Amino acid sequence: MKIQNPKVKVQNQRKTASPFSKGRGLFASFRTIIGIFLVFGLWSSVFGLTPVSAISDVTPAKPILNPVTQTLYLVDNSTPQIKVFSSTIFGGGFPTWEAQTSSFQALPSGSKCYGLAVSSDGTKLYASINQGASSKIRVYNLSDGLPYSSFDMTGAYWSSSSSPAGLAFAPGKLYVADKGIGRIRVFNTTTNSFEADITDHLAGQSNLFDVAVTPPLIIPRGGWPPRFSVSYKIYVSQKVESGKIYVFNYLDGTISYEATITGLTYPLYLEVVGDALSSKLFVAVNGTDGVDIKVYNTADNSLIGNVKSGVSGSYGWTAFDVSSDGNLLLFKKAKNASETQNGLYKIDVASISMDSRATELTSEIYQPIDGLVINQEKSNSALTYSVNGNVKFIWLIGALNHRPHYASNFHQYKSDGTEIPKGGTTNENRITLTFDVFDPDGDHVIPRIKYGTGIETILNPYRVITGEVIPSGSTAVFTIEGLADGDYQWIAQVEDTFGFSTEFYSAYDDEVALGGSYDFYVRTTPSDTTPPAAITDLRAAVGTNAGEVRLDWTAVGDDGNSGTASSYIVKYSYTGPITTEAQFNAATTYSQSWAPKAAGQPESYTLTGLTPGEQIWISIKAQDEVPNVGPLGNCAATIVKNFVAAPVITKVYPQRGPNDRVNHIVIIGENLYNDMTATIGTTPLLNVHQDSPTMVQADIPAGVAPGTYEITITCPGGTYDDASHTNPNNNFTVITPGSDAQAPTSVNNFQASDGEDGQSTLTWTNPADSDLREVVILRKVGSYPTAHNDATATQVYQTMIPEPGASVSYIDTGLTNGTTYYYAVFSRDTSDNWNDTVTAGRNADTGTPGGGPVVTISNLNIVRDADTVGSSVTVSWQTSLAGSAVDIYTLTCNTDASGNYTSYFTTEASRWTKAAENVIINTYTDNNQVGVGTAKYYKIVPAGHTLTSSDLTSEVVGKFDISVGPADTQPEKLFISIPLAPIPPRTNSLTDVFGNQVSDMDSILTFNMNKEVVAGSTYSSGSWSAFPGATAISEVQLGRGYGYLTMTEKYLTVVGKVLETDNSSISMSGGWDAINSQALVAEWIGNAYPMPVTIASTGLTDATSQGTDPTNAGTVYQFDANAELIGGVDGAAINTSSGWKNFVNADSPMQLIPGKGYMLNEPVKNSFNWAQPKPY
Repeated sequence: MKIQNPKVKVQNQRKTASPFSKGRGLFASFRTIIGIFLVFGLWSSVFGLTPVSAISDVTPAKPILNPVTQTLYLVDNSTPQIKVFSSTIFGGGFPTWEAQTSSFQALPSGSKCYGLAVSSDGTKLYASINQGASSKIRVYNLSDGLPYSSFDMTGAYWSSSSSPAGLAFAPGKLYVADKGIGRIRVFNTTTNSFEADITDHLAGQSNLFDVAVTPPLIIPRGGWPPRFSVSYKIYVSQKVESGKIYVFNYLDGTISYEATITGLTYPLYLEVVGDALSSKLFVAVNGTDGVDIKVYNTADNSLIGNVKSGVSGSYGWTAFDVSSDGNLLLFKKAKNASETQNGLYKIDVASISMDSRATELTSEIYQPIDGLVINQEKSNSALTYSVNGNVKFIWLIGALNHRPHYASNFHQYKSDGTEIPKGGTTNENRITLTFDVFDPDGDHVIPRIKYGTGIETILNPYRVITGEVIPSGSTAVFTIEGLADGDYQWIAQVEDTFGFSTEFYSAYDDEVALGGSYDFYVRTTPSDTTPPAAITDLRAAVGTNAGEVRLDWTAVGDDGNSGTASSYIVKYSYTGPITTEAQFNAATTYSQSWAPKAAGQPESYTLTGLTPGEQIWISIKAQDEVPNVGPLGNCAATIVKNFVAAPVITKVYPQRGPNDRVNHIVIIGENLYNDMTATIGTTPLLNVHQDSPTMVQADIPAGVAPGTYEITITCPGGTYDDASHTNPNNNFTVITPGSDAQAPTSVNNFQASDGEDGQSTLTWTNPADSDLREVVILRKVGSYPTAHNDATATQVYQTMIPEPGASVSYIDTGLTNGTTYYYAVFSRDTSDNWNDTVTAGRNADTGTPGGGPVVTISNLNIVRDADTVGSSVTVSWQTSLAGSAVDIYTLTCNTDASGNYTSYFTTEASRWTKAAENVIINTYTDNNQVGVGTAKYYKIVPAGHTLTSSDLTSEVVGKFDISVGPADTQPEKLFISIPLAPIPPRTNSLTDVFGNQVSDMDSILTFNMNKEVVAGSTYSSGSWSAFPGATAISEVQLGRGYGYLTMTEKYLTVVGKVLETDNSSISMSGGWDAINSQALVAEWIGNAYPMPVTIASTGLTDATSQGTDPTNAGTVYQFDANAELIGGVDGAAINTSSGWKNFVNADSPMQLIPGKGYMLNEPVKNSFNWAQPKPY
């Protein structure tokens, strides 16, 4: 419905206010927007019809499945009634139908029903009621598949010869074959009323029975207004001996005759399988040539397949169904005239050719059948007889199922996880056996093993263990305990949940029965009880390469020092010697598979992968095959070979001694070693010693004259000097006594934190003086320290190697909560000059510890958990202290029946609700949030924190539902914007923003002043691509507006973060088209924030020109799809020198509403930037 606004009248009063040429609206042609999707259109003419006599025969009716609930509906024309069978789950986990009828729907007395259909959403059941002049199409409302009320479609005239039969859906349409009168009747499923009859080539034809429709092909046409071309084919069967199928083509509201398929004997049921680009028509025929199903290519109506059962007689009606995945054709064929013998046949659709023979699944069908349906999972089928409502359920899982694969990847393990090789020995009376399972149908499987000793006999039967049901592709695990000593074999079997199984099998010897070589040996009471001797001469040395240690020892034997041991156990520790059994057991095991030499032979191995530079202790035990483990021997120690990295000098600090002479230096750098030497110039430094790998100290010999010197160090990595590895300004200067009397500058930006439990975090910036030598921090209670040597103060920090200009932090611990501490920082240079000034806010501050650590929230995120309506969203975060509890506050904003919000985001804390408290997990899932017509925002705060308005100006996430709908019926919903910012790694790409909420052929567009699409993308088959003739839109930008075209009314849920700063500046264009007397550029804008903003507060006042009307002033419009101003004269705002005005020069009340889109014209500036300021 078009909303009438006083736009034209207003524009005639103010011609200069028009943004369009010659007074025409930008979207003038949107007044015919109903043509965008066309599927809602009506035929412009009604075809004539010619009555014929009713056909007197036994007419079948096929059953139908509810596509959502899998409920089965079938006709009983003896009563008459419709029987309803609800879907249930069989014990094996597959659906079937309840054995008893769930519901009956009585039909008018004396009537017959020859056609059923269910809407795609599963909420309506349509039935053709055959009753002459009282015929009707009845619609049953469904709840969970069960009828609860009904009504009849209106507007159709039925004659005494009328006999409605088969039904088929197209978008917005229901097609009904009238077998008593040669016509197809067309009903509108939106208004539930009659529209037209199709009689072309049908008038006078009898027994038109079933109807089928191909999936609609919807193609964007581009241009302005954007439109789509819709086409599909309609097939109707003529159930006579020399039968035909009539083909019609629907294109953009017009139906035309296309062709007639001939050469068919009693064609009955029709079914189209495929998609809009490629589909097949399946036809049940009932001749004597042995063909039961014919298959046609819908593109050109050519025959592409004949399917035969092998039965040549024309008995009963051929019933069939194609599985929902389009892969399986199942049909029933009677074998005698009385239909007491019938066969059920199957064939893979992909294998159908011009001479295809189907496979018979069963012949145990001893009653007439005229209808067949397969459930979605292909686990069950229903064979029905519409004459009396009989039904026979036949399981397909056996007929269609495949046997699992043989077990594979066999393993056997000891209790500690050590694998026992084929034929290996274990000294334990338990064993774990594993193997992999796989079923080609994806069925769950039941693993089973059989094990025993020797050859199975009556006196020595093998034992069988059956495992739990597990998924295909997983590993079966069996643990057997209580094994007696013996020589064991085992084999495995895999069975699916439908009883199909492999033979027992073992990969070890390709056994299919027990009796080959043994798989494992159990020896819990070994005869060999003598362990190897202790290794007492183990020696360790530094290895050749980094991370290596070399070991040497003398081999011991299997029994003491006789024979050859089976293996070694090597243990090492970085923390201390291994001299006790407890230390040996606690030490780290070095993984190896060394083969011991005979007793008395020298052994030598290198350990690799150790931590370079660490001291290490190592011990080795030998063990035999039982295994008997030898006693603890000696422990060897060494240093792991280290990396030798090049040293680097980064700073040299001098210290003064007596007579103000520099006599000591500190060298700062990296990779500094104990065994390094250093020189000043060419003079060796004295007492060189390493404090750490980053600091070395040394004394300067007497007699070194004042001057600038280069420091050179020599260590295992080579010889380096400070000039070549650092800034040359770091070279060391020997200072003449008394030459420097200037104190360093003061520390800056010193702060002491409050509220931490028993501590205060101190932060500051060091002075930038190059001769900075020392920084100390003192604290007192009651007053600030007065100087670096204040004896009443406590020193809490000191460094002799401060980095000039660096930002530093330190935590002062052991404090008393609630006590205020006074801190001051003092600095000294290399000439011992101290800066003892105390300035609060610069180098002094107070800190008061609190009752606990300060918890901060970070990494806040929100995602849609799925893209279906009613799905949940999940908010996640991290706390600065692991395991800290948080409280969760939420704000919900609802929409009215038109999809407009009744409230918006606010920083007013009193409007927020505490949704959860003391939450210690780092996620919060909120159910039923996607596509439900609300906006919801989330704020995470530390537990117990009182929410304030300032809290809500940052770190808030949310979800916002944007209402969209068909532009012809809901024109006000065409233009949208995005009010939330993406949270990395997600971006503003169309895929990230909308996900799979969109429908095929949904489009997002922008337009120019010439009513053309200049940029746009269309969604189809799971991806976005460029709108025809336009530049693709790959992402939506905050602050931009867009047109959203869709065939479906829905809410699109976007998730993200509420902007904390001004929206980024957007580059825009403007200008005036003097030839067409209109603005040159249409810019599309939106609100980047989730709360309404008055036009004066958007930043557009300064960004655009001020004038008197749209010819010289920035102007914002809010249009609907019909080019009508939403809100009438208030639907436009003009930037004048006295404020924003509407089209009658009154103050404009316009606001930028979250989620809505607007058009902006700037007639003066050719280019400008707009950054919307943050409104809170």
